[in-house]
Amino acid sequence: MFRPKVLRPIVVFLLFISIHYSQERNENRFTVKSIFNITVAEITSTNEHMNLSSKGATAIFKSPPSFEKLKYSENNFLKWLLETKSFEVEEKIVDGEWKNDKELFDNQKISYRFLMAPDSENNDSKQTFLFRLDIKKKGESSENKESLSMNSLMLDSSTIKVFINKSDNTLNKISLDYGVMPIKILPNEK
Repeated sequence: MFRPKVLRPIVVFLLFISIHYSQERNENRFTVKSIFNITVAEITSTNEHMNLSSKGATAIFKSPPSFEKLKYSENNFLKWLLETKSFEVEEKIVDGEWKNDKELFDNQKISYRFLMAPDSENNDSKQTFLFRLDIKKKGESSENKESLSMNSLMLDSSTIKVFINKSDNTLNKISLDYGVMPIKILPNEK
């Protein structure tokens, strides 16, 4: 006979272990949302790799998009963008200057630049800086299917916007237009 009262303490215990384990592994978590603010995935980043797991609406697909333990180098652009604790807008983000010091997954070299948007284009200009991010591919990378799809998200997006909080210079969100699908990446609250 099924007894939900017996399972409740077990579920709470497992949840506690999972939260404790995640804090011990020094993970950073980010929510991926699509049109109508629907959560579609979660990105988990550690010191060695990144995971993407489907959530919410995408979990109904037969093979939802996901990858596990996608390794990256020390100079990985997405890791740098997601995990920088404070963006000194004048120092780390120089308006319009092309930089070549980062790469995507599988050592795909890139050039990138940030272009600051005028306040007239930023609906939330009192609280955030808005930058358009341009990324160009340099050379070729290996044929790892998972990393190619993650790289194409960054390289093939028609518009990438980066919002930085004015109060503490932290990442507010990243907004990508990938084909006809708007995608937002938001840091989870700690």
